Amino acid sequence: MGEGQRAVEMLVEALRWLQTIGFVVVAAWAIALWRRRRDDQSRWLAATFASLGFVVLTGRVFEEPDSLASVLMVDLLIAVLVSFPYLLIRFLDSFEPVPRSVQRAVGLGVLALIVATPAVDVVGNADAASPSLPFTVYALAIAGSWLLVLPAVAVRFWRAGRQQPTLPRRRLQLLSTGVFLLSIALAMTVVDGDDGGAGSLAIQALAVVLVLVFLVGFAPPRWLRRVWRHSEEQALQSAAVGLMAATSPEEVGEVVVPHMRALVGARAVAVIDRGRVVGVEGLTAGEVAVLERSGGRPPEATSTLLSHGEILTWLDRFTPFFGEEEVQLLDRIGLLIDLALHRTALLVSEREARTQLERTNAELESFVYSASHDLKSPLIAMLSYVDLLVDEHRDRLDGEAQWYLDRLVTNGRYMESLIGDLLELSRVGRTMMTPERVVLAELVEDVATEVRGANPGAAVTCGHLPVLWVNGTRMRQLLQNLLENAVKHGPERVQVEVTAETATDAGVVLVVRDNGPGIPVAYRERVFGVFERLEVQDATSGTGIGLAICRKVVESLGGRIWLGDPDDGAEFRIHLPASVLAHDAASTEEIPA
Repeated sequence: MGEGQRAVEMLVEALRWLQTIGFVVVAAWAIALWRRRRDDQSRWLAATFASLGFVVLTGRVFEEPDSLASVLMVDLLIAVLVSFPYLLIRFLDSFEPVPRSVQRAVGLGVLALIVATPAVDVVGNADAASPSLPFTVYALAIAGSWLLVLPAVAVRFWRAGRQQPTLPRRRLQLLSTGVFLLSIALAMTVVDGDDGGAGSLAIQALAVVLVLVFLVGFAPPRWLRRVWRHSEEQALQSAAVGLMAATSPEEVGEVVVPHMRALVGARAVAVIDRGRVVGVEGLTAGEVAVLERSGGRPPEATSTLLSHGEILTWLDRFTPFFGEEEVQLLDRIGLLIDLALHRTALLVSEREARTQLERTNAELESFVYSASHDLKSPLIAMLSYVDLLVDEHRDRLDGEAQWYLDRLVTNGRYMESLIGDLLELSRVGRTMMTPERVVLAELVEDVATEVRGANPGAAVTCGHLPVLWVNGTRMRQLLQNLLENAVKHGPERVQVEVTAETATDAGVVLVVRDNGPGIPVAYRERVFGVFERLEVQDATSGTGIGLAICRKVVESLGGRIWLGDPDDGAEFRIHLPASVLAHDAASTEEIPA
């Protein structure tokens, strides 16, 4: 024997031990899986690969048969070996039904081979230079059963993986590849025999490869799982981002259901929230209707419970076994979906409340407008008769009657002002008014001229003021109410200053400050309400609606008005957003004091 031949034999022997160890590891993994899961799939998997591992290990450590016990051991090993195709078919049947006729035919064939094993003198014919015809037929029958069953099972596993997510698909494909390589190794053994030469080297090398394929297929390392699952994880991250942007339960379902279905390779997925199907894929409209009417979980669906509903997943039978981690992800995804549904429920509730409030406000404004308008006509008629009474019959009345008549005129005019202000308040926000370019400094001076006409002692000054893109009528209304309020409640020579400050959001804050008596802290929010007047502090005339109009005008522009806290006097601060600023070359103008 040459050195080359000896090296080949040593390599063959090393590969045999390597594949033996590999088959034993696969068998041990399958048995451990069965002990953990205790289901049909794991039981048949353990039986299939434990039998193969038993044959390979026992064949390696078993001495050459030279006794009856040894012959019986060989017959037992062969019986276990010929059972492998039948066990593999039962493993496949635990996932998807294999025709009973096929199972029966394979089972009867295996039984016949087991019964025939003692009659063909396996040990004697294996050592003989020219095996007998019965043994040759027997050996070909064993090889034929493997070569017929194993490739067919390999094809079924490969096809089953097509509709699976990446990780289960790769595992099924590796299982299919391993079974197919096993059939090729057997065919090479039948053709080449066991001569210890190059043929044996190729067979053992192939056996080692298929063992590695089985190991990776059944228990892929964590890094490989991450590589295989990368696309699904990216999709899940996108779905998580989409969940944060969803504003309704239906949007939550629309975002997450396709990703969930792809993640676990489900036939269908349905998300149910508060008795409604808010997201579904894979079901017909009729099935969805039945699902909503029944209110129960279909027995064929896997349920992931939510706070106010559940996620129903119709899984492929291969998924829970080969995609166990993906199925476990459903619970974690369920937590995200639960949070998203809770958030969207709050958003929907807020929108409904806001819509109801807007509807109520619109109805109230419409009522105020209608009531004010309807009250105005009889009041005008009444005041007309009062004017006639004053003009034509005042001299005939005594002093007390004239005093009563004066009070009637005064209160009638006050009521006319009140109705007019109510009408104006109801118009703000109800009627759309076209924005225009308003040079605020010019508008302040124009309004100040009118105010000084009624109170010559008032002094109104302004600093740098922006140019706005607003409705001029509404802005005039705002400034006129603020300036008149300052003059009305201030000293005889009241001083009012209008300035502007840059806001932190690139908007502008207008400041209207006077040296009047100021407004107590307790009243600084109330003064913006309708009919709110500080009668205790002053006895000046007013309807108590002017500042309410100011607030409504500012809010219609997207701004906010509030009272500042100066050392003396009153300070109204008005924040206007950047969207109302006119961005042009003359954005600020100044009128000297």
